[in-house]
This record gives sequence, structure tokens and C-alpha cells, in this order.
Amino acid sequence: MLKEEFVIIGAGVAGLCAANRLADLGKHSVVIEGGEYPVPKVCGEFLSPECLDYLRSWDIKPAREIKDAHFYAGSHHMHFTLPISAASMPHMQRDRQLLDYAQRNGVDVLLHTKVVDLRREREGYVLHLSNGQVLQAGHLLIATGRLPQFHSSPPQFPYVGIKNHIKGVHLKNRIEMYAFQGAYIGLVAIDEDTANVVCLAERNQLERVESAETLVRGLVGQYPTLYQYFEKSTYGYSEWLTCKVPAFGIKMPSLEPRVYFLGDAAGSIPPVTGDGVAMAVSSGVMAAECASYDDAKGYRTRWLKQHHKHMRWGQLLHRIMLSPRQVKCALRICASFPKLSNFLFLKTRTKLY
Repeated sequence: MLKEEFVIIGAGVAGLCAANRLADLGKHSVVIEGGEYPVPKVCGEFLSPECLDYLRSWDIKPAREIKDAHFYAGSHHMHFTLPISAASMPHMQRDRQLLDYAQRNGVDVLLHTKVVDLRREREGYVLHLSNGQVLQAGHLLIATGRLPQFHSSPPQFPYVGIKNHIKGVHLKNRIEMYAFQGAYIGLVAIDEDTANVVCLAERNQLERVESAETLVRGLVGQYPTLYQYFEKSTYGYSEWLTCKVPAFGIKMPSLEPRVYFLGDAAGSIPPVTGDGVAMAVSSGVMAAECASYDDAKGYRTRWLKQHHKHMRWGQLLHRIMLSPRQVKCALRICASFPKLSNFLFLKTRTKLY
């Protein structure tokens, strides 16, 4: 049986950020990933300002700067300049660079390897792996996203996420958000002529149509500008990527000695905020630092203190975006009080500036 001080389950953004931060601190870790990595997945590809310094420290330098945000609800439109410039980049490029940094700095990454048995013992946590290995972990960092086996009850999935890249669209340095009844769509530039488009919709909307593409095309037809984007563009993925999305909020399970839940395993913020990647980076870094001096209780306290308020603001914006009537009202208020837009942006960041 191999003994490892730090074992990370899940090679997503949070898991690899934890591994990279441990490497920066001179600590060795093993990352266990059940599948291939990276793989295409439904995500916004927007990078909130507060995570950029960490990414740059790991040799990840997004080329696309995002300065402006545009919100649309029917005939109503609002534009504001972000108080702090954000960024964007294709997630496959970002994830590959996170993995490259980890491997260059001594992290052992086991791909196509699953945990088939996990139990707590006096000396730590014993993991039996699908490749036949048995590991004993002093500290266990769990970054498995929304898998139910690590939670007290299976998650509910009230939403569906849909994604594609559309080529031939020139958004320059901005993001665009469109409100629909029970859904919203976001676009962000990821290079000179390509935008990442993501739709979050109530799950029953997809059940009423024949495909994800049918749902998206039915929605974009409500906005002439958005419709033109799709009519003059080609798709980056031959098929639209889809995934079930659980309810948003804090999911952190009960406290266990030397166990750290991070990323979506701890909690997820609605995508309208654009802060999901930053939360993953933040929780990975925080978990690594707390694990390095054996403070699982302190990690939980810090995580809740740092995230619970902006999670509430994110959930409020999410509920508003699912109702064009409420979005129109919000846009009128923001037009009357210009500083309110910046206030809401900062309130939904992992760290307030």
C-alpha cells in the first residue's frame, strides 16, 4: 500500500488548482481522475478578475481581455464597463495548461482511474483504485463535482446546460447576456471571430422539444441580433454539448477529519455571475493551503465566510434572469443608478475589491 500525504479525487479546475498550489508549497500530491482530461464540457469560458493572478502564476495567460457586459431583455438593453477587466479563453486550452503545469511540477496524475472503495482508518483514508493500486491518504481533497456518493442525499437536477462555439462572430472584448422566460443565454468572445455560447434553461423546456439545438434556436429567434449571429456562423462542435445541472448553492457535506471538499463538491454559483471558475480556483488554492498545515476545520470556516454572501447575490441574479419582466425592471433601475451595476458585479465575485 502506497502512502501519500495528499490525494485529490477529480482532475477538474478545482482539483488541479489544489495540486498546483500544493506543488508551489513544496508538497507532493496524487490526482485521481476517472476519465480522460481535458474533455469538452458545458462551461462559460469566462474568467473572473480575481482568479487571473493565480492562473498567470501557473503559466496560463488568457489572450482575450473582457471589458464590457451587455444585458438584453426584450427591447431593453443595458451596457456597462466592468470595474475590473476580466478575461476569457477556451476551456480545453486552460485545462490542458493546468494539467501541464501540474505534471511539470511533480504531481502524479492518474487518468482513467476510478476509486472503487474508500474507507476511513486510524492512519488516514484508504482508497482502492480501479488500476489495482491501494493508496493511504493523510489528507483527502475531493473535487468530484456533483457526484452524489459523497453527499447525504442525491442532487436534484432542475436545469439543463447547453453549449457550443459559434465561428464568424466578432464580439471584441465583451460578454452578452440574453433573458428568456425560464432560460438565459450568455456569449463571450474567446478569439477574434469565435464566441462561446452557453444556455441555461429549466429542464422541462428541453423535454418539450426534440433536441438541444432546437431549444436554443427557438430562443435566439426572439432577438434579431442574436438570431443574426447564428445565421451567419458555423459551429465549433458538430453536436451541442448538454448536461444536467443541479440546484445552485452551498453543498459542503458534514465535516470529516482531514477531508476537504472543493469546487462544485463544496458549492456552485449560478453561471449568470461568471464566477464559477474563480470559485473553483479559489477553493482549490484555499484547500491546498489549509491541508498543508492540517486545518480542515479552518478550511470549512474560511470557505463559508468567503463564499456564502456572494452565493446569495448570485442566486438572486439567477432568479431575476429567468424572468424577462424582472430583468427589464432591473435594467431600468440600473440605468437610473449607474453605480448599481458595478456594485452587483463586485458583490458576486469570490473576493470583493
